Amino acid sequence: GPPSLFNVMAFWLVALVTTAFSSLNERELRRRRLDLEALTTMSHELEHAAAPDEVARIVLDRVGDAFGLRRGYVLLCREGRDPHALAYRGPGPMQETPRAVDAVVRTAFETRQVQLVHQLEEDTNPMTTAILLFARNVIVAPLFAEGEPVGALILERGEQARRVERRVVSMIDQFATHGALALRNALLLEQVRRLAATDALTGLANRRTLEEMLEREISRATRQRDEVTLVMIDLDHFKSLNDTHGHQVGDEVLRHVGRRLSEQCRDFDTPARYGGEEFAVVLPRCSREEAAEVADRMRTSLASGAPVHLTASAGVATFPTQARSSDELIRAADHALYRAKGAGRDRTSSWTRASGMGHLATARSYG
Repeated sequence: GPPSLFNVMAFWLVALVTTAFSSLNERELRRRRLDLEALTTMSHELEHAAAPDEVARIVLDRVGDAFGLRRGYVLLCREGRDPHALAYRGPGPMQETPRAVDAVVRTAFETRQVQLVHQLEEDTNPMTTAILLFARNVIVAPLFAEGEPVGALILERGEQARRVERRVVSMIDQFATHGALALRNALLLEQVRRLAATDALTGLANRRTLEEMLEREISRATRQRDEVTLVMIDLDHFKSLNDTHGHQVGDEVLRHVGRRLSEQCRDFDTPARYGGEEFAVVLPRCSREEAAEVADRMRTSLASGAPVHLTASAGVATFPTQARSSDELIRAADHALYRAKGAGRDRTSSWTRASGMGHLATARSYG
């Protein structure tokens, strides 16, 4: 007989449900494909990123774009150092951040799982509430690389979603895993470069770095019709100090000099250990008129708080009036230092054309 009304309705219900499920599955598959494409794009971009802040920016932008998140930041956490925001995404500038790891970040580290918080409390999460004012539905993904936490990816989902889908949490976790490895590699690369550029004992720039910086500053000064001063400082009677007190005290004296010179320098000056007991400082935008006074202040500051009685001699020269290249500037400052030693040590001497360049081949062991 003809199909009953019930059978017809049942057939159409099954057809509708099947269609709904298949379109749902298609939508889900399309979403997953887009997620994976975004993850692949991020991985390609991270291959070309060397600096930690560049890595953080890529991770934040790619996750934000993939899931429609307007605000967030990448927190860098390293042992023995204050945590700080490495990259920020959102309208307006980033707020100043309190120097403390939030409770929600600590929980993410302890559980090694993505944390979801509807609303943050300022008492327990001061950093995130300061950076993401009035944030709602916050996602915190820990950044682990080789078993160690390097930071956290902190994102705001906002009011548009009451609950965060499991798919989104799972994908953010995958983005965080890729980002954490790239961030750790960038931090290691930064450390290797820093070690290659610095003197291990004093932490100052090494000779090679100083010479590169001097070249750069002279190029800049040439373009801008500016001046660059070079100060060469040599510790007086350092060999006898080592013989009397031993090499451990000698090393402590060198470390002390490194600290003192760093304190005396402006942010854009470059203090360096030039070799042995000789130090050098590149002073951009320091005129010939003020050079001797600045050098004398640096030199005399070394005696303060030194482990043993300490004096130093200094030689000063300024580009372009007293030298036309970086090599000439080094020779001129070195020659002025030789003159300070010859005049009785514990003093500063400036290079003058009248004094000539007759002693440039002098051995470097001034004593």
